[in-house]
Amino acid sequence: MYLHDKVELVRKVDNAARAVNGEKIKQVIVGYGDTVQRVTIANSQGTFVEDERVRTRLMVNVVASENGKIQTGYDAVGSHNGFELFEQYDPEALARNAARRAVSMLDALPALRERCRWLWPGKLVAPCP
Repeated sequence: MYLHDKVELVRKVDNAARAVNGEKIKQVIVGYGDTVQRVTIANSQGTFVEDERVRTRLMVNVVASENGKIQTGYDAVGSHNGFELFEQYDPEALARNAARRAVSMLDALPALRERCRWLWPGKLVAPCP
């Protein structure tokens, strides 16, 4: 695959994430990486083996904000494939999933924060309120 194809993929993923909610989504980070490793193994008995290992990965991290609340959504896919990975996985759907997570988390209730008193080695002195 050519560099311009990879750049276009990243742009499409970025646009798909931002399209979920352009008002609430403040930042989209798209990471694409691929590598080709060529391995040669030879021994003293004349065996000679070559192998090519291809790896591809795409990640999307989305930051959404509303009324002072900030949340993130993340999704990723990777495989021992080349660009054909995106025939199995829709990269724009991956972006929309991450964006929806970030936006939906803006309505999440805060986690409970209660203090408990503990005495070493782990015996409870006073129960949590």
